Amino acid sequence: MQIIDDAQVAYEAYRNHTGGISLASGQPIPEWAQLRPDIQSAWKASADALREQIMCPVHHSLDVRNELDPFDQCVACMRVERNELRKLAQPITGQTSDGYHTFDELYAHRIALWMALCRHHQSWKSRKHSDGSEIRGWFVLGIGTNAGEQVTYHLPDRLWDECGFAVTLERAPEWDGHTSNDVLERLRLL
Repeated sequence: MQIIDDAQVAYEAYRNHTGGISLASGQPIPEWAQLRPDIQSAWKASADALREQIMCPVHHSLDVRNELDPFDQCVACMRVERNELRKLAQPITGQTSDGYHTFDELYAHRIALWMALCRHHQSWKSRKHSDGSEIRGWFVLGIGTNAGEQVTYHLPDRLWDECGFAVTLERAPEWDGHTSNDVLERLRLL
């Protein structure tokens, strides 16, 4: 029986740790097989109490302690949870939603807001970065040309003509290394 084994393991670990001497009396303590039944029962109760403390709360609340070893129950529980998570996990796409908006909707909003803001500021657009590289199917729409003031986003090429309000540049100004946090701060200052 597993509980007896755990009780015996715990008792023998105590016995080995103390060198086979009782910390209470200083007398030698017997091996597991020579213990009186009531002492073995007390160690079993200790092992059982420890199991209760470390048992998965789901299995503890369902009172299935006698069906499986608690450690096996928790491993089984982890397998079930992992499999359930796999079922729930789906690839993130433009249709992935937070329950209110999809990524596609949020990006469409961001693009519309960015274009509206650029209409009211000196803005520029370019298909090429300052080094001449480009991302096929995208262009850069930006505000500010000097380091420390730039705010830029890549937009899909299909919106190029709708951004006729922006000055067209052969190449974008040299990127000043702005981060997402820099952009948020610069947007607040516009």
